[in-house]
Amino acid sequence: MLNNEDEELEEKSTPEVLRRFIDQYKSHIQDTAFYIESRNWGRKTDDLAFAQLQKEHSIEWKLISNISARLEYFIKEAEGNLDKKFAVDFIKLLRGLLEGYIERCNIYRNYNKWAEIEDNDDYMDAQITFQDELLKNINTLRKVMGKINLDEAKDSKKIPIHGDKKVPFLMRDIIEKRFPKQFS
Repeated sequence: MLNNEDEELEEKSTPEVLRRFIDQYKSHIQDTAFYIESRNWGRKTDDLAFAQLQKEHSIEWKLISNISARLEYFIKEAEGNLDKKFAVDFIKLLRGLLEGYIERCNIYRNYNKWAEIEDNDDYMDAQITFQDELLKNINTLRKVMGKINLDEAKDSKKIPIHGDKKVPFLMRDIIEKRFPKQFS
């Protein structure tokens, strides 16, 4: 017999409840995607435009943090239903926004090399601090994305390395770099 708390948790994870959750956030996610796509702080900047760029980034980070929290919550609540098409599609949508943010951070960092700033120590210091913040944000998002695997079933988290022995999916890059001949 389930107690009230267990019944509530079970009810939350039904496909109908999860679909309502998706419907509830769909317009917010679309607005967020539109806002992010319409702005581009991931560009080359100088010390004069830097303050405005930081404001644009701050707004985007607030939106992305919210999306990240929604994704974590959804994954937790949708356990057992993550293989359903509606759940996979929703996760891909949210994950796409997170990956877009990470890509923008990397583009920004490639365009704005703080080590190449000359004759402006204050601006260099601001760039170092800002880029450190970007790296922390990237790591935060990667932790969230590391909790999900959109490949087929849970068994796909492991790849064959030798015979029937398996390696965890998260180690795939390391293994492929160490043993490139086996994966070429």
